[in-house]
Amino acid sequence: TTNTQAEADAQPAIAALQTFNTTLTNGQWPAAATSDVHTLVGDTGALIGDLQGLSTVNLLNASSWTATFQRDVQTVSSAVGLVRHDLGLPAATPAG
Repeated sequence: TTNTQAEADAQPAIAALQTFNTTLTNGQWPAAATSDVHTLVGDTGALIGDLQGLSTVNLLNASSWTATFQRDVQTVSSAVGLVRHDLGLPAATPAG
């Protein structure tokens, strides 16, 4: 897969994450959750940036990109957990 194709393939995920962020930003949140929702929006933005940067990945920085992406996925996952806790929701379970 070329870098350009990888970024094109990521467009549905990018669009979904952008819609998610817009929904979070426009939502009304209890005071106890507002700060964590804002953190989640920022963390998701970093993940979007990772995916949008796929066209610049090369053999010299591929492992760095992968490490950054994995870190950002984990950060988003943790932020989701905090927001779910703030809202009194049970912990998310992996799909499968």
